[in-house]
Order: sequence, then structure tokens, then C-alpha cells
Amino acid sequence: MKRLILAFACLSILGCPLVIKEPVKHAPISPIELVVLGNLQDAGSPHIGCTKSCCAKLFKKPDTNRKVVSLGIVDYFNQTTYLFEATPDMTSQLKILSKQDTALPELPNGIFLTHAHIGHYAGLMYLGKEAINAHCTPVYAMPRMQDFLTSHGPWSQLVMLDNIDVLPIKANEPILLNDNLTVTPIPSSTS
Repeated sequence: MKRLILAFACLSILGCPLVIKEPVKHAPISPIELVVLGNLQDAGSPHIGCTKSCCAKLFKKPDTNRKVVSLGIVDYFNQTTYLFEATPDMTSQLKILSKQDTALPELPNGIFLTHAHIGHYAGLMYLGKEAINAHCTPVYAMPRMQDFLTSHGPWSQLVMLDNIDVLPIKANEPILLNDNLTVTPIPSSTS
């Protein structure tokens, strides 16, 4: 079975706790910056059903800095941002991403979905009329995911109401976002 997994997927496999702090206000070294917005498994932290001592501590005192796996890309030259994964933590992750520079928009210029685990697309709900009521936010997805989003509720409502515009991507075919930035989906097979 093949599914799209970008290079950053290894962050979720590592299982290392990631502390996300307020962005450092500095002049970027490069016009493009990669921002780690989370590295936890889809269900977040503390993980539902976990009986280990690490989760027991977090149930008593949750760590709000721990977020589901996601990356952001900031293009300072074009004042654009892109999000990889629309997680259940998307609202706080977008706040972190837009705080990189006050001129950046809160909504990303595009969202890339790497695969169909529900924790990687559930955050799309925040783009609907009950939340920000986005207008045609580009969502990049492989053909099967594109079909799923356009033909199954509640996701199809986001398409019908023009909250999202689901754009097809193909394995190994670069997507030119602007003169500075290209994203290439890389397929991976799993056992």
C-alpha cells in the first residue's frame, strides 16, 4: 500500500517530546524557514487510553506545548505560509506559524495533506462556516484523498461552500508555489 509521506514524517516516528516555544524574533538567515509545529502521534497528548506514567502526569497537568505532527513553511520574501497536515491542533499551530512575522497572514496560503490518517486532516473543520469560514483555501492532496474530501461529508461541505479548494498532486511531480518554493510529493510504501 502506498501513501504519501513527506520527509518530515520521521518526526512522528521518533516519538521525542517536542517543546514548542514562542518564536524567536530575529532576522531569518534564509528567505524560507521550516517551522516544526508538532511531532506527536495523531491523537495528541496525553494520548487517549494511555496508562503509562508519562500520560498519567499529563492528564493531571497537560502540557499545552505538545502538538500533533505538523510542519510550517514561511516564505518571508513573498509573505506566504504553507502548512503540512491539518491536525486537531491546527488553530494553535497556525497562531505559532503566523507569529513568525507580523506581516504573515493567519491562514496559510496552502495546506498539504500527506496521507489519510484522520489526525492529519481533521483540522480542516476549522476552515468551515462554524469557525473561520475560509474562502477557497488551497488544500493539496493525492487523488484518493482528493476524492474522499470532495465526496464524503462533512469534508465535502467545505468544498461545496468554497471554504477549501482541493488541488490534485501527483507523486514525484513538483508543485511550484512561487519563484522561491517548490514542494515535491514523495511516495512511500509501508509494510
